[in-house]
Amino acid sequence: MLANQSTPIRIALPFLPNGGTVNVYLFRTPEPVLIDAGFYSDAAWSALTAALAEHGLAIADLARVIITHPHVDHYGCAARIAGESQAQIWMADVGVDWLRHFPQRWRQRMDYYRDTFLPGLDLAPEFCQSSLDWMQQTLDAWQPIPAERIVSFADEGELALGGLAWQVLQLRGHDSHLTCFYQAQTRQLLAADMLMIPTPTPVVEAPHPGEARQPALPQMLVALDRLAALEIETVYPGHGAPFGDHRTVIR
Repeated sequence: MLANQSTPIRIALPFLPNGGTVNVYLFRTPEPVLIDAGFYSDAAWSALTAALAEHGLAIADLARVIITHPHVDHYGCAARIAGESQAQIWMADVGVDWLRHFPQRWRQRMDYYRDTFLPGLDLAPEFCQSSLDWMQQTLDAWQPIPAERIVSFADEGELALGGLAWQVLQLRGHDSHLTCFYQAQTRQLLAADMLMIPTPTPVVEAPHPGEARQPALPQMLVALDRLAALEIETVYPGHGAPFGDHRTVIR
């Protein structure tokens, strides 16, 4: 009983045109909670509603949506969920400002890429422009979440999911605002994009004004060392199927 209700249910939603998917995870009890919200598209929304229906649920039944990090394929459906339910949209303190002020934060990153980062890479102009075009498309697709629905939680505290307490882990590297969730009793890790097969890419972020940029790769290595020290039986990644033997994957 304990294992059943505390085991996240994987829902793979369409993301990339080549058939790639992104995972959201459902806890049905004691209240319906969704971990992440996928990439927003008509196909993803249909897949999400159909998957919930398979478990006797509708969008309106969701109580919380917990966003692991502010990437378009993880928060995408959050605004529409908020619009069609009473669900609160939760995110850790370290990243919640992105939900509240996404356009401003994203424009800062776009400016950094356009003015500083991309010009320093000696890449073909058409590649740089395609990167900036994608960033603009991400900004254009943003759907604001009502401020009163956004709830923050401590970066290194605990969250109740599936009737158990899960430890919140802030793990930098793929994204400096990313949180994972670890359940010690059942040895489960909701890893988001921190631990996957294949290994996730460290994302270059704009530095704070007046500060030097902190390279993401060294931060990722520290985070992976932290995960290697945990006893984990099952990893639930942001993309791809759940897996075990996490230390081999890390090595």
